Amino acid sequence: MRKALSISGTVALHLLLYAMAFMTVAPFLWMLLASFKDLGEILQYPPTWIPQRIILDNFVNAFQAAPFGRFYFNSLFVASA
Repeated sequence: MRKALSISGTVALHLLLYAMAFMTVAPFLWMLLASFKDLGEILQYPPTWIPQRIILDNFVNAFQAAPFGRFYFNSLFVASA
């Protein structure tokens, strides 16, 4: 009887840990997948996880809007100093 309680407790603990891990990883996964969507698809209700059409223009726009090369150089400089 004690072994059965131990196994069920272990299973319950693992299920809880998997649920917590999913809740931790899900926003990062959503952010990654949303970066390949257009704004209309990101804001649609109900939301979809997988992009219907992969759009790479978001990355082009981001690199044109901000000097990421300079940001990267600054980070390397500060980290090496």
